[in-house]
Amino acid sequence: MAECLTNRLRDGRFKAFSAGSHPLGKIQPNALRVLREFEYDTKALQSKSWNEFSKPDSPSLDVVYAM
Repeated sequence: MAECLTNRLRDGRFKAFSAGSHPLGKIQPNALRVLREFEYDTKALQSKSWNEFSKPDSPSLDVVYAM
């Protein structure tokens, strides 16, 4: 949800990504329902591990928030 909200409010200045230590391989259905209800674009969302951001071709990260 934070990824969608941040990307909507970013004004083109940056790109937000969301990942976790133990991804389940699917997005929580209630989160998708709420995002769609508020007309967020959910097409590109996917469950992913934070390990994806340690690959050579991963995007450069300037700020990381851990929750």
